[in-house]
Amino acid sequence: MPDVAGPRTAKASESDVILHLLGRERMPIYFGMLQFKAGLHVFITTKDYQHAANVLSRCLPEACRSRTVNIQDPFKPDDTRTAIQRQVSKLPPAARVAVNLTGGTKLMFAGALAACWKRGLEPSYFEIENHNIIFIRDGVTAPFIGAKSVADFFVLTRFDVITNGRWEEEPLPRTTDGCNQRAAGCQTDAGQALPDVRVSQIAGSLGQEAEPAV
Repeated sequence: MPDVAGPRTAKASESDVILHLLGRERMPIYFGMLQFKAGLHVFITTKDYQHAANVLSRCLPEACRSRTVNIQDPFKPDDTRTAIQRQVSKLPPAARVAVNLTGGTKLMFAGALAACWKRGLEPSYFEIENHNIIFIRDGVTAPFIGAKSVADFFVLTRFDVITNGRWEEEPLPRTTDGCNQRAAGCQTDAGQALPDVRVSQIAGSLGQEAEPAV
């Protein structure tokens, strides 16, 4: 069983720069942004996920800066390794650099880990199911910081927040055949009336949908 860290969580927050591998999943990157209080967050990704990097950058505190680096091929480990080493070479020699390996492809993970061993960087991985961060260099684990903003959570999971406010604890309006109209009832193909869906049920189900990145 890995050791459970206390002081290690403090050490993680002391980094000057965090590099995140960004692919299809956004939430592991968001957790990394909350966990590591660094002045600069660098998203290592591809042009296909440039929009995701832009969305994530807007969730950073105003005092933090972000930078996006697009690699050519996420299935060539050397592309990721080279991109990370180039970014590190631009930093002062004493800069403390950590790498969030949770996102991106498995081959991006391999390239990033090689760069960490080569340059003495601090690699970590967010194990979402058990809500732990794993510090790969020595296998130490610790609970990570969860989402603090409901609005950020909805945006990052691709829901649109149109108006801030509070829903009433009432059943949601029923619809018929995709039409947004109130109706006395809505039936399934089997002819049974659909049950009322309450906001509390939706909120409860959202908390169970986060999955680890591949």
